[in-house]
Amino acid sequence: MTCILRVLSTSVLLFLLGARVMAAEIDVYARETSFDPDTNLLLGKGDVRIDCEDITIFADEVTLDRDTGELSARGNVRLVRGESTWTGDSIDGNIRTNTFAFPEHKSFLAPWHMTGGASAGTVDGIVTTTGSSVSTCEYLTDGHAHWRLDAAELNYSADGHWSARNVVYRIGDVPVMYLPYATGSAHTEIGNLVIQPGYKSDWGPYADVSRAFDLNEDLDLRLGVGYRFKRGPSVGLELQHEYTHGTTGVTAFGIHDSDPPTDETIAGEDFNGRFGVEEDRFRFGLKHRSDFTDALILRGAIDYRSDPDMLVDFYRREYYRNSQPSNFVNFGYFGERLSLSLDFHPSINDFESVIERLPELRLDLPRQQLGHTVLHYRGETSFASLRTNWRSYDRPRDDTLPDPSDYATARFDSMHMLFLPLRLDWLNVVPRAGGRVTWYGRSSATAVADAQFNGNLLADDPLGRPDVTALASEYDDDGGARTRWLHEIGLELSFKAVATWPDVQYEPLEIDGLRHVAMPYVNVTHISDPNVDKENLYYFDTIDRLDHLSVVRFGLRNDLFTRRDAGSHRVFYSDTFFDLYPSPDDDDRRSGDLGEIGHLTVNDELSLWYKVLFDAGRWNTKVVNVGAQVGAPDRLRANISYLYRDEFVSRFNYSMAGDYRRIFSTDLFPVGYEVNHNVNLLVNVPLDSRTRFSAEYYIDLDDGNLLRHEYELSREMHCWTTALRVEKDAGDLSVFLLLYLNAFPDSSLSTGI
Repeated sequence: MTCILRVLSTSVLLFLLGARVMAAEIDVYARETSFDPDTNLLLGKGDVRIDCEDITIFADEVTLDRDTGELSARGNVRLVRGESTWTGDSIDGNIRTNTFAFPEHKSFLAPWHMTGGASAGTVDGIVTTTGSSVSTCEYLTDGHAHWRLDAAELNYSADGHWSARNVVYRIGDVPVMYLPYATGSAHTEIGNLVIQPGYKSDWGPYADVSRAFDLNEDLDLRLGVGYRFKRGPSVGLELQHEYTHGTTGVTAFGIHDSDPPTDETIAGEDFNGRFGVEEDRFRFGLKHRSDFTDALILRGAIDYRSDPDMLVDFYRREYYRNSQPSNFVNFGYFGERLSLSLDFHPSINDFESVIERLPELRLDLPRQQLGHTVLHYRGETSFASLRTNWRSYDRPRDDTLPDPSDYATARFDSMHMLFLPLRLDWLNVVPRAGGRVTWYGRSSATAVADAQFNGNLLADDPLGRPDVTALASEYDDDGGARTRWLHEIGLELSFKAVATWPDVQYEPLEIDGLRHVAMPYVNVTHISDPNVDKENLYYFDTIDRLDHLSVVRFGLRNDLFTRRDAGSHRVFYSDTFFDLYPSPDDDDRRSGDLGEIGHLTVNDELSLWYKVLFDAGRWNTKVVNVGAQVGAPDRLRANISYLYRDEFVSRFNYSMAGDYRRIFSTDLFPVGYEVNHNVNLLVNVPLDSRTRFSAEYYIDLDDGNLLRHEYELSREMHCWTTALRVEKDAGDLSVFLLLYLNAFPDSSLSTGI
């Protein structure tokens, strides 16, 4: 016989459930039921099922007191809510007071499996269990978990969060880390345990273990500990706070380094390059962004380090991308018609040379139409307190020559350009004219030429190499305040020619018709002689090195489109240009450079790009840079790039408002490049659905040296994904094994390939 009884209560059993403040309807199903009106007790036996909203309780026998709310379930008890399940022999609780207790249990709170001793629930929905184990491995309930954490006390609640005290992390039965306090969550965006043992030439054997914690829905924390046999113990943390209009991230790393890099000992003091060696080494980072509106934004970053070798020693991949991270605070309004910003760029690390802006107020007006006229306008205005702060050394140069000296000034700069876009039948004509005025609070009576300033950059050598004998050329502050004027006039000519082939079809390359757009163009720029020689102005950025310039660029842009995915897809793009200098500094420069930049995107599995720069005056190749990407992520995939760069000095192609695409060039001042000839190859090979092999090579073709090569084999196992990695970089050998939990794919760590 099956009997159904509906009752109203203030709550239901609290396992995996917060305190219920709303009345809930309860359905009771059983093979046999009896009800005693004198005691108000309902007794259900045989396949008992109790439903209340999203909670279901199964048991062999249940007793419910309608007056007191006391509930007792016995025999094969299961409580289910969504994907979460608790199992045990019995449970006792009070529906009205939202309290309960149960003996040893097994539970599943996706993705967590839990076992524990006697437990109790509280009115706030927290369940406390003693002698508990937690794992993402389902073998925990059989006593054979591939990994687990054991906790003296565990608290968990309906929102999927848990916390534990006196926690030991174990791989199998082997302890790998102890924490006095740990937290976790059913949310797989956070919570991963990452274990990385390995070997590195200058570290010796080492191990790093880190754990991510979901402190609340907005605050995530990762803590890590490590030990390097040659170097010592380390600790680290990462904190990420996300809120409605922004994010804040904090990182910290510290190590007591028993063997920091040293290349020289002088008078009993160790040095690496020209800096004293630090044993207590650290890095502290802070990044923040607040988007008050779509246009009103606050951004900032701090990267404070103990010594100049911190990045190359412990963050080498980041060092290759950016050897000197910026420290700044920027607050501004960035709209479509204007941008107004306030910038601070201070010097945080005294071992770095920095151009400080303390502060800089900047107003930018992008090119826009002036009212209902045919004229367009573009403007830039800034006022800044600027300082070039050269790095501070702990010992003098080996050649006893002086280091560059700091210099500073206030600077006001304002640039204004007018454009007159005209359409003469098929020809687009855009003449432009404008000027720039720059005021300096201080200047130098002593001139510092481009070559001399390049000498300052060479002299600012942190390694203290004895072969670096560049002279530092000093600015003085005897030039007084100066105001520099110059103007620019220019002309852009262009037209478009279009051809279509709608019937061209080639399925292997996903070609469905072709449309070719060719745009020949000419860009003429003339910048006048400034009234103040640039060599007497302090150098901070491009503005300070502006000089007389006349250049004509002849170019041809090509675009090739096809139909794809109900839209237009660009298959090929190129920009070919030739620069002519009507009034060069020397006859060899008159012919200028011939260059081309191109990109071919056949489909998602094949793309190629190239850059070529040729000196037409000296008839030699300056740069050849080509690359290709072949394959798909789930199949064989390869990236290859080739670079040949000759020794040459870059040209100064600049316009206040014109577009000059550059290849290995700069608009600061002529920069000398050294010979570089290399190949970079990356191959990614899926061996099966769970195993992948990767390899990367960086080859110096001039010397025939394999400068850097890396190999990685990764495999997804039952609970873990593991990656074995071997790399050799400039003679430094590294081998490590990385383990992270499969239950948390969004927080797994990249191994770098």
